[in-house]
Amino acid sequence: ARQESDQNDTYSCGHRPSLKVFLSSTFSDLKGHRKAVIDALQRRGQRFSAMEYFVASPDTPMDKALSELMTCDLVLVILGFRSGSLVPKKPGLTYTSAEFDAAQAEGKPILAFVRKNWVNKETSSSKKLALNRLKKRIDSSPGGPTRTTFTSVDNLALRVIEALADWEDKGRPGARKTFASISDYFKAKSPSAPIQLLDFNTTLLGRENEVQALREFAASETQRAFILSGRGGIGKSKILHDWAKSSPEALIFLKDEPLWYEDSEKEISIDTKILVVDDAHRHDDLGTVMQILHDRPANRSLKIVVSTRPGGAMRLSQQIYREIDPAEVTSFPE
Repeated sequence: ARQESDQNDTYSCGHRPSLKVFLSSTFSDLKGHRKAVIDALQRRGQRFSAMEYFVASPDTPMDKALSELMTCDLVLVILGFRSGSLVPKKPGLTYTSAEFDAAQAEGKPILAFVRKNWVNKETSSSKKLALNRLKKRIDSSPGGPTRTTFTSVDNLALRVIEALADWEDKGRPGARKTFASISDYFKAKSPSAPIQLLDFNTTLLGRENEVQALREFAASETQRAFILSGRGGIGKSKILHDWAKSSPEALIFLKDEPLWYEDSEKEISIDTKILVVDDAHRHDDLGTVMQILHDRPANRSLKIVVSTRPGGAMRLSQQIYREIDPAEVTSFPE
């Protein structure tokens, strides 16, 4: 399923297309609301998937919807006063609730929009129960969706665009493919296993100078880049972990295996102050990162921290110097 215009599906520099959202709701009672949201998304140039544009398929409607949902990065759920149809052979499950459950199971971020002064208008006991269940899930699921209310067709379209803008200002949490928050980055580096190569919960002794140097760099008004150099096994990632966890600054890490797409830079929230590239000697992405810092005005005040083995320090320094004055670069050890 595709929207009418493919203008946003083009690739940029070999990267994947930009983020795509899935529109989930009942249809007959919210037909006008859905059209208003789709029109607003199209005006925004937003890629999306919606049942109005599903192509003919031998799959069941449920399978088709879930297949489309899996191709999307963010789910918009609109809840009115009706449950919609029940899924055949799935007692108590509606199409919208099945989509909501699938999105949560896949860990996809959800923005939910609930009609103001909500009331369950279903008369069928099974549909009433299903709608109450979905409303409860939206209201109280642990780590559940961002929720807001709407009053009318036009108000819903406005709320959707406002919620998308706010979510993007925060750096697209839950849908990042290129960058990662501190907790997500180190969680990925600490897989559950009987034997871990590095436990980030342990105390690293003898590295207080490095952590202090990073703190001073973060507080400096004149330094924009920090190069932490050290041989393999001395605990560079642990140093970054301990500093990042105690830093008052908003940080974001480049993933170890970043997936670049058309607007990866939007994963950097407007509050982010420092971008970190750990084990930069293993990356071929530093040039792209530096280009983001150069091209996007909002990122030009960003600082960057890289860690590397000594053999990669010279190459990385040269890449950084192309965009940042050497006088604004701190190297540790000097």
